[in-house]
Amino acid sequence: MNRLVHEFVASSVRRFADRTALVDANGTLTYHAMWDRSRRLASVLRGLGVQRGDRALKTSPERLAACGRPTPFFDVKLADDDGKQVPIGEIGEVWVRGDSVSAEYWHQPEATAKAYVDDWFRMGDLAIADEDGYITIVDRKNDMIISGGLNVYPREVEDILAAHPGVNEVAVIGVPDDKWGESVHACISLRPGASVTLQQLQQHCRDSGLATYKKPLSVEQVDEIPKTAVGKVFRRALRERYWAQHGRRVG
Repeated sequence: MNRLVHEFVASSVRRFADRTALVDANGTLTYHAMWDRSRRLASVLRGLGVQRGDRALKTSPERLAACGRPTPFFDVKLADDDGKQVPIGEIGEVWVRGDSVSAEYWHQPEATAKAYVDDWFRMGDLAIADEDGYITIVDRKNDMIISGGLNVYPREVEDILAAHPGVNEVAVIGVPDDKWGESVHACISLRPGASVTLQQLQQHCRDSGLATYKKPLSVEQVDEIPKTAVGKVFRRALRERYWAQHGRRVG
């Protein structure tokens, strides 16, 4: 997707339709740069059960990172662990219901019982909504790191690390930690000729305003970040070797 975006001549773009997520650790700046360079960009449309108009984008271009607003065909709420709607501006899990939402996981009663509550489906995505109803995905709930009782969202850390000039790709995971339960661990691939230390990455996080408890306490260099079949970072594959001999414990 990012390669296709780079092939666009930004000044000629009037409308861009996309049915995939607009933002990943390496893609956010691409879209914002395209917005900044193109005064003729009239609107950006999305099709995954959300709608967005260009009026809001003209006044708040950061909403390019949002999913949009729910359509009339679905009920959507951001809920806490008890299923209660969280206040505007707070992070909650995306719950949806509607006639086209599937009724169960095929022949997986345990997964069905966990994901379906009454007529709501728990999507497993953590998100935040603004006062106008625009929803922005923060991360996957099962990717969230709990370090010393504090929540760390890998995507937030990845976005910061991906902006370092020496970093090509990055994935952030939680690894076992005797003191904190989990600690933040960064897996990075470097740009050709680059060399980056943990201390340099930590300083970059501080300079970027990232909270101290969110910065990586360890880093490893990899040749390539594993991806799923649809090109998303496969964090579970990176976590497995660290947690194989551990129960999932958090501080």
